[in-house]
Amino acid sequence: MNSSKFYLWLILTSILSLCISIFAVSGPNIYELNKASYILIAFFIFFTIVIFMFSNQAVKSSNPFLFTRVFIISISLKLLFLSMLVVLFVKFLVIKPRELVIPLLSSYLLFTILETWVLMKLAKTS
Repeated sequence: MNSSKFYLWLILTSILSLCISIFAVSGPNIYELNKASYILIAFFIFFTIVIFMFSNQAVKSSNPFLFTRVFIISISLKLLFLSMLVVLFVKFLVIKPRELVIPLLSSYLLFTILETWVLMKLAKTS
């Protein structure tokens, strides 16, 4: 997968995730929920770009296990950083975890699907 195709899909995924987050949010904390949604989407964009760059390097490596290690480490780090973000949202933005479910799950699922698809394409090209 080339970089331009990756970034096109990343932009489309980001727009879809943003639309879902904006239309799914309601309630008295709408400003804080929108801010949390924007931060989540920015986190996923950044994380997906970093994983794409590391995976590109891992595919070109002579070590056949490096790509698998990058994939496993990315999953672990994503869950760790996402958990920390959710705790920060609950603590500092005073968001109830129940209100954060739809923006969080929609962004997580969309970007994880994109990441998995991109990594599968990269693995096939090696």
